Amino acid sequence: MGKFFAVLLVIITFISVYPIVTHMWWMPVVVSAHGPEVDHQLDETMVASGILFVTSQFVLAGFIWAFGNYKGKIKHWPGDTSP
Repeated sequence: MGKFFAVLLVIITFISVYPIVTHMWWMPVVVSAHGPEVDHQLDETMVASGILFVTSQFVLAGFIWAFGNYKGKIKHWPGDTSP
């Protein structure tokens, strides 16, 4: 089940990134003097946020892939009480 969820997470990540990369919905035409600077800043922010999003989703999928099928028994609950 863990490996299935990890693959599903990667697929959802690619589906989420596709509209941004293809500029499916993008900014309107610039109508002000300082519009290009604002657009440039927004582009930089979108690239940085996109890289962090994709990286974090892949790291999460890697952890789920590695530890998702762990069938160990719980030996101690937090607070040192028995399960």
